[in-house]
Amino acid sequence: MLWSLLQFIRQTSTLADASIHADGTLHLIKEYQGLGTLEWHGKKLDIYTNAGAEYAARTWDIDNTSGSPVDLGYGAPGFNNTGCYAETLPGSSTTFPNSTGFQPGALAHCTADTRALIEGTLGFWYRFYKGPRGTFQYGTQYSYVTRNAWSGDGGSPHGIDGMVFTSFRYILP
Repeated sequence: MLWSLLQFIRQTSTLADASIHADGTLHLIKEYQGLGTLEWHGKKLDIYTNAGAEYAARTWDIDNTSGSPVDLGYGAPGFNNTGCYAETLPGSSTTFPNSTGFQPGALAHCTADTRALIEGTLGFWYRFYKGPRGTFQYGTQYSYVTRNAWSGDGGSPHGIDGMVFTSFRYILP
């Protein structure tokens, strides 16, 4: 049970697990993860907070023949990040040549391999009825996520997102 929970948490960020050396061999990426949770449970109110972080190390390679860095791997300093803040128009991609304009545009020239993801969450559940007919409860959650990428040509892009979720639940008796 614990292993499946850890695997679920790990798969949410979709960080890479491996990269390829210049000679074509597979290289595992070193990663670090942490998760902390605090919860308080009352008769009608539950309050929770979670904080987590994930980090993936840089794994680029040197060409044995020329002795120069090779832009293979994960987070290589020569990767092109010049277009990370310039989004193309919807439907202008060559992937969808007959587009009606509803497919999202892709970022041009943006490798931006993730260096670190950090998320903090605060939320509550309020049970306004719990009895023989089931449980009615309402919950709200706020999550704050930041993503930092490895630097390359054009800088080190980052993203920040604040999200609010609400939910109304009926739990059968």
